[in-house]
Amino acid sequence: AEDLLYLINDLLDVSKIEAGEMQLFIQPTDLQPLLIDTLDAALALIPEDSLVPLQTDFPEELPQVPLDARRIRQVLLNLLSNAIKFTRQGEVDFRVRIVNDRVEFSVSDTGMGIPKEEIEAIFRPFERARGAKQMAIEGTGLGLAISRFLVEAHGGMLEVETEVGKGSTFRFSLPINPPETQRTLTVKAAVVT
Repeated sequence: AEDLLYLINDLLDVSKIEAGEMQLFIQPTDLQPLLIDTLDAALALIPEDSLVPLQTDFPEELPQVPLDARRIRQVLLNLLSNAIKFTRQGEVDFRVRIVNDRVEFSVSDTGMGIPKEEIEAIFRPFERARGAKQMAIEGTGLGLAISRFLVEAHGGMLEVETEVGKGSTFRFSLPINPPETQRTLTVKAAVVT
């Protein structure tokens, strides 16, 4: 039932994005509770028999950041879920750093990695890496497309560094002090294809 709910929500999000009706509720947000909540949800995704640890590295002090907490949690949870699914041995790292006037989030894994020729495709709706299909790893191919859109709507850019057989790092940063700090934003955007 939970998987079906995630699928329906992803389909609704893609529809809103394509219609230019995705709304973000941007407000100053304490990052610590957001990170703890995301981490709790990610830990619940780790199979009981998994030997892959989820490691974290967060600064003790984090600034308030203007963002839509629900949507950034969605992005982070998607990245963590992917890292957990695609990592059979090694580790998954969830890190947050302050870099100049931005807060940087990254999720790294020691999973299968992504061939360079497939990198752009994985950010398109319903597209998945060949390795995921061959290993019968579940997924709809919507999470990264939605995540990229949400990060860009916040003034960031979702990037990936990857090497086949060694793993991947997905990273994005958000401005700590953007010009507008509290607003409802209806994002009018092109289709995420």
